Amino acid sequence: MKRRVIEHYELVRKLGSGGSGVVYLANDTQLQRPVVLKLLTRGTLTPEQMRTTYLREARLASAIEHPNVCAIYDTGEVDDEAFIVMQYVPGKPLDRLIEEGPANVELVISAGIQIADGLAAAHSLGIFHRDCDLDGSRPNQNSGFRRGPTNQS
Repeated sequence: MKRRVIEHYELVRKLGSGGSGVVYLANDTQLQRPVVLKLLTRGTLTPEQMRTTYLREARLASAIEHPNVCAIYDTGEVDDEAFIVMQYVPGKPLDRLIEEGPANVELVISAGIQIADGLAAAHSLGIFHRDCDLDGSRPNQNSGFRRGPTNQS
């Protein structure tokens, strides 16, 4: 991968991609720590629509404080691109663990509980993940959140 720096984040390698953007392992050169940088795809959105979209996603995700949901550290825009910076959680993505063959029962139960706990924390705030997939170890590293319907009595 060609060396690229966005503000003070040096992209190291691509971790994955999806409909909303490309996710990279990056190095925060100021704090000298690994982070995940999600570079959002603008597509047909205007710059203002893009800003609204990424800020909404970052604000919703940053409202969830739970050990099984990665923390949001920063957001920004450079040229025509918007990005969200979040906590890097080392380890193997769930899809790779599955590819490696049958796992022991303890691992399956532990992973399931951790995922469910993280999603429950989001749901308790009325926040719902749009697309849980297997190539991210934490739910919000690969796709967005949305606010669920409010409970009106």
